[in-house]
Amino acid sequence: MSFYDILCHLQQLRHKTGLNIPNLVNDLKVEPHTINADALIPVMLGLIDDLLQTRAVRSELDKFKTEMADVRKGYYAAVKEEKERWAGIRVPMMEEKKKGGPSYDAEKWKKKFEAAKAKHDANEHAIKFDYVKNQAAIAPRYTPLVDKEGRTYYIHTPSTRKPPAKSSRDEFMKWTWFVAVWGKLPEDAKRIDIPSDVKKEEEGWWGFGEAAECELLAKWIQFKAEEAEETERAASSKNSSDDDSSELTEEEEDGDEDGDARVADSKRLVAALLDFADVLRYADDTLGK
Repeated sequence: MSFYDILCHLQQLRHKTGLNIPNLVNDLKVEPHTINADALIPVMLGLIDDLLQTRAVRSELDKFKTEMADVRKGYYAAVKEEKERWAGIRVPMMEEKKKGGPSYDAEKWKKKFEAAKAKHDANEHAIKFDYVKNQAAIAPRYTPLVDKEGRTYYIHTPSTRKPPAKSSRDEFMKWTWFVAVWGKLPEDAKRIDIPSDVKKEEEGWWGFGEAAECELLAKWIQFKAEEAEETERAASSKNSSDDDSSELTEEEEDGDEDGDARVADSKRLVAALLDFADVLRYADDTLGK
């Protein structure tokens, strides 16, 4: 069956059912052999909208909200318990260091403190890893994230198994080991491992597979988002001062909503990158570099 035949059947279903299928008359006017899979995208989007309104899907989304609240509650309780445990060890040790005395051995104290601190850090990483893993286990679907310049970030949710240590991830053999990014190289970015004549306007794949890289990327995205927000705020303030009217136009209201949406998207992207960095760092700390 060709794509033309599929569209013909969908056009018939559009009249016979209440499904949200767009009118395909114009698509069917072309030569049958010129129609490809792209013609099905508007149909799929319409059917997805229909699906999201069904009782079953709404029920799953509500279930996710409830389960997510429980996961968060358990995470914060575990974090609090670990902080209290660490405080119970750290405070007496700091008092011991402060008092000193003839029996005080600074070198021995330092080794003991570093070992206790390392265990505390490992426990915190384990708690965060379990939190991210539990989030992934109940998430209703996976959605790539996009920054304000249109680059798409594919941050795969962690599985029940930890990723391997950094030395085993260098070749980027599995998608779950790194953050994949599709898009153009930023204007202010510099690369030392590609020729200078490579055009920045060309789209391509980029990969970030180290915890430090993901954290630096998150900071950069947050900085660019805050910079754009400040620029938009200044422009909005100037327009308001130039206009005597205190009421916002429809275009200005739409612009404010778009700005709020971009800020929310940036926050989700930054949070996802930092969560992924925690997973990688946990793997490095527990499995070695």
